[in-house]
Amino acid sequence: MDTPEPGLEAYEAPRSEAAIEPPAGAAPSLWQSSLLGARSGARRVALVIGPISLLLGTAGLAWTAFGLGAGRGFGVHPLAASAAGMLAVGELYGAILGGVLGPIVARARRKSTESGRASRLAFLSRPIRLLPWRRTDVTSRTRPRRWPWVAAATIAAILTIAFGVGVYAGRYVDRRLAQAISASDRDDPNWRLDDLMAAREPVPDEENSAIVVAEVVSMLPEGWPGARAPGSPSGKDEVAEAADRMAAAAANTRLDDETAATLRGYLDAQAEAVGLARSVAEFRRGRHELELTRDLVSTPLRETQDCRLVARLLGADAAMRAHGGDLDGAMDSCRAMLGVARSIGDEPMLISQLGRIAAGVTAADSARRVLGQGEPSDQALARFQAAALDEASEPLFLRGMRGERAILDEVIRRIRDGELAVSALSDGGRPDDLVRPVSPWGRLWFDHQRAVGLGWMNELVAIAHRPPFERAPLLAAWEAEIRRVARSRLGLLAAPLPALMVPAAATADPSCVRYQASLGATAILLAAERHRRKMGDWPGSIDAIDRSILPDPPVDPFSGKPFLLERRDGQLLIHSAGPNLRDDRGAFDARTWRKGGPDDVGTNAWDVSFRRQPPDSPRE
Repeated sequence: MDTPEPGLEAYEAPRSEAAIEPPAGAAPSLWQSSLLGARSGARRVALVIGPISLLLGTAGLAWTAFGLGAGRGFGVHPLAASAAGMLAVGELYGAILGGVLGPIVARARRKSTESGRASRLAFLSRPIRLLPWRRTDVTSRTRPRRWPWVAAATIAAILTIAFGVGVYAGRYVDRRLAQAISASDRDDPNWRLDDLMAAREPVPDEENSAIVVAEVVSMLPEGWPGARAPGSPSGKDEVAEAADRMAAAAANTRLDDETAATLRGYLDAQAEAVGLARSVAEFRRGRHELELTRDLVSTPLRETQDCRLVARLLGADAAMRAHGGDLDGAMDSCRAMLGVARSIGDEPMLISQLGRIAAGVTAADSARRVLGQGEPSDQALARFQAAALDEASEPLFLRGMRGERAILDEVIRRIRDGELAVSALSDGGRPDDLVRPVSPWGRLWFDHQRAVGLGWMNELVAIAHRPPFERAPLLAAWEAEIRRVARSRLGLLAAPLPALMVPAAATADPSCVRYQASLGATAILLAAERHRRKMGDWPGSIDAIDRSILPDPPVDPFSGKPFLLERRDGQLLIHSAGPNLRDDRGAFDARTWRKGGPDDVGTNAWDVSFRRQPPDSPRE
């Protein structure tokens, strides 16, 4: 028999294992059985969970290498920590279970033969191998295993590739974002939100119509107009219902007695507020002080929205003054409505400019009603004509788009820098939602979204700089591209915030252009009325209007050509061709105009004999 080499026993049973395993021929103690069972349980659990943890850990480290290569800092992906935790917890539970079962199994073995007991003890102490059924001798165990080196090399290759991809992605995003920012700086140095807010026109208090409008609102009763009345079929009180009947009445007919009495009673009760509101006619500008919220999109615009209430109050006052024969006073109330619209000023938000449009449209509609009730003086007409032309020249769409660009970029930047939680933008979110640190790969993702959003908005602002009659096809193409990206497989994954937050420009622009067309047509109509008063008859064309009355007639913002003028059925009609660029002879169908139906935008006045008709006369 060969004599074993010296030290071989020591190699096969290190001190730590010798302390666990019992001497040959001796039964294991309780703690030895427990330790042997714990070791065996941990190893067998590791055999199952280990490969899964290795895959997850490699994926987490790959993300870590990707973020590091992108130049956004170091951060360990949660997958790596989860993999390590899963392996540790699995081995712990295996050890606990093996430690509990070890003494039980050992007690059962004491009843077996000595050879059987030795065989089972050898099985419990056997090390775990990838191929446990292969038998190896002592010499084979000294041979180095290859699979750890193969696994390590594979993991290293994966991390290297992830790092390289991160370097490429980081440089690509940095270059694209730098180009977008450079283009913004070149075309509009004050495009950032802080600069945009700082560059707003300063308005002294004594010239600020917004202060007067806010004071008027504080004097109005709660709910005007449209307060709910439990006993009313429409849910409104009698004043709101009277205001609705006034708005629906034909402009060249007198109000019925019930409507007039209700409105007169209300206006008499609010005489102080009405008088203060009428003073806004002498103001040319205004400014509300905005308190921006952290998420920006929920910034309260209560004072801006309240301007509509004051405009409707002045609309009722203009109608009642015209009803009572005070036509010049009625025109001044219309001019005050334009002052209310101008009180919104240069707020860099699209919703603010749409509120300005709502107040201004009320002024144009009211001026048409006043002209349908009689003949205001030339001075009163000239004052409103000048105010309408001034308001029509305001770049409302451009102002709104500049603000939307600044807000979109700032929102993404705040999320990227950990100043704002993404959940704050959802319906159930709040600006003060808990903010968590953004991972390096997350910062890269938000930088990419910022680059995409800023690029899109730069294109939109460039379109907003174009004349109104050139914008429609450009906006349609721009919006089609946004929809294409949003509907693509990776569109919402690569740039969800820009795709969801870009403004509905193709919808907002027609509102701005319609407002401009309405004001331009109204200014021309008033000039034509002044011409008729001076010359004795309506002008045959817009060019025929006395140049001392209308030196520079506005053009149709939809077509870029002169407005259309037509005399028909005792009326003079001034109207735009509308979005479909077709002369629909002044017809407008609110249900189909966005789809190419009759969409002429304009106004009209009647021959003197057709003005101030009884309330029961056929409507226009």
